[in-house]
Amino acid sequence: MKTKVLSLVTIFLLGTSMVFAQAKTEKFEVKGNCGMCEDRIEKAAKSVDGVAGAEWDKETKMLTVNFDCANPVVKAVHKAVAAVGHDI
Repeated sequence: MKTKVLSLVTIFLLGTSMVFAQAKTEKFEVKGNCGMCEDRIEKAAKSVDGVAGAEWDKETKMLTVNFDCANPVVKAVHKAVAAVGHDI
């Protein structure tokens, strides 16, 4: 019984570490000025398949995108943000 429980715990821990190891974050500069720009930029980035989250900082003009590294989407995010009218 103890062996089964220990085996299950080990498998669970290995599985969760593999899931978290695949998450990736990229940052890049996106030109914009206001809160409306922020909404438009974040919405465009989040519309790309594989993007888990996106946050644009108005002060630093940096977009932080979280995505699954098994599905590289950086170029697709660049295209989506550019399509809504913002320079990258």
